[in-house]
Amino acid sequence: MKTILTLVLLLGAVLGARAENTTVAGNSALTNSLKVASQPTKLYAVTGMNLSGSAEYIQVFQKVTPVNGDVPVFSFPVFASSPFALDFSFYGADLDAITICASTTATTLTLATANTTLQAIVKSR
Repeated sequence: MKTILTLVLLLGAVLGARAENTTVAGNSALTNSLKVASQPTKLYAVTGMNLSGSAEYIQVFQKVTPVNGDVPVFSFPVFASSPFALDFSFYGADLDAITICASTTATTLTLATANTTLQAIVKSR
């Protein structure tokens, strides 16, 4: 019983540390990109809503100002008129800078029209 209590307390402390000092970047405004951080940052989650009538790709870049043709660190498809969420779990993704974009292509950036809401949960390193 003592071991279980110790594990529960340890887990609570670890989960509490994750939430401490995290911030949410972005809002519900329609956009095609979100500059999240220009310094080393841990990315925990990306959420939003694709309000476009066509599918898009949400791309995460490890730079402040990506341009069309840049290759993302992560890219994932989002259905038309659908919400999305990408969770990097407790560990997060360590990036030197973070910009999130909506693209019409999967492997390189082709900025989509501003029909997407973007939010990110991050913590400065």
